[in-house]
Amino acid sequence: MPKNIRVQSQAKSTFIIGERLADVPTFGFDVLIHQCVRLEKWEISGPGAPFWRLYYPLSAGAFLVKNSESSPLDTGMLYLIPPHSELKFEARQCFSKWYLHFTVSGLLKAPMPGIYCIEPSHRIAELLAEVCPAQDADPVLSHPAFLWRVTEFLSLVLSHAPDALWNAAISDPRLERAISLMESDFTEKLTVSTIAKTAGLSERAVSELYVQHTGLSPIRYLIELRLNHAYRLLKQTDLPIESVAEQAGFANRFYLTRIMKKYRNNTPAALRVQMKG
Repeated sequence: MPKNIRVQSQAKSTFIIGERLADVPTFGFDVLIHQCVRLEKWEISGPGAPFWRLYYPLSAGAFLVKNSESSPLDTGMLYLIPPHSELKFEARQCFSKWYLHFTVSGLLKAPMPGIYCIEPSHRIAELLAEVCPAQDADPVLSHPAFLWRVTEFLSLVLSHAPDALWNAAISDPRLERAISLMESDFTEKLTVSTIAKTAGLSERAVSELYVQHTGLSPIRYLIELRLNHAYRLLKQTDLPIESVAEQAGFANRFYLTRIMKKYRNNTPAALRVQMKG
């Protein structure tokens, strides 16, 4: 139970005295990608990036590979993947899926990496019909309520996730200090040396800490933060790609394009074309 706090505020002729019994931290979703794809072949493996993934298979043929054993991705099920989760999926035949990449701000604790299978509740299934419809239908992106449907959908998916998602989250104050620096100054010319000093560690030790807890090196983690911001700007603004690159911490549009192609298999220009349908 949070401690009661006496609050007094005065604005013009209004004077209020009361007690705040509870307060909810600021939080929200930022959807980076929301797409339906039809793939002839699909292979993905390695450490996950610092954003959430959500897969919704529309057809059979894809598999999760773990400890050399393959498990099929079932149609009608949702697969929630927190940041920094080790991934290994494959499909060697034609396969269709909806997928979302998104970030969540304001979480009180970090999620435990893993791949969590979720059976849709009745309400989630209703929302899926709108935000991730069948292959022969398209979501009504232009409808004013669509964004609220997506927000409700993601909120319900997280609320229906297994308790294990939150019960054993890894926390290290040295890593938290370093990540806090990155999140506030990711457009600056950060070096491993600067990050190490913030964490109170040697460069080698901070690199090992990052790899241990996130699966990524410090610089690779920094690149992902910059890419996430570039995606936001590309989707939410009409800024020229050169300006997007600069505001996201990249030297120029050509470097942004090269990095985006390498790590997201996309380019700034192609992403904007995709958004226009």
